[in-house]
Amino acid sequence: MIPTDHDWKQGVADALQSWRGSRFPTAILAGGFGIALHVLDALRNLQLAVPADVSLIGFDDAPAASFLQPSLTVLRQPREAMMREALALLVATIKNPSQWRPEKKLLPAELVVRASCAPVGGTVTAKAGRHAAKGEKGTDQ
Repeated sequence: MIPTDHDWKQGVADALQSWRGSRFPTAILAGGFGIALHVLDALRNLQLAVPADVSLIGFDDAPAASFLQPSLTVLRQPREAMMREALALLVATIKNPSQWRPEKKLLPAELVVRASCAPVGGTVTAKAGRHAAKGEKGTDQ
């Protein structure tokens, strides 16, 4: 994490620029879809290709994520399960307010792999989302 005195869009650009000349990360996990869009734009401005130079993963699966070039790999939140859990907690609290206690629920996220990720040192094959490690031939199987 790199602090910035700017807004988050400029913060993304500042963070990426600060890595230039040092060991640049092989992958970036953006904290949201909007941030991922700014990271993608900033990487392009630095003339870095996704995923050939750096992999990019977004958080949450906005409908547009699959239409980006390259399509964005995401961690998809289990929204329906989150809503069910929140509703059940709300109903239980309304029924017995004195019994309410903070709860921690861990719900599994789903990794949706798309074309914005490649293995470290790998090559991207012709089909989006298909990758081969060094020394392997890419396949379209």
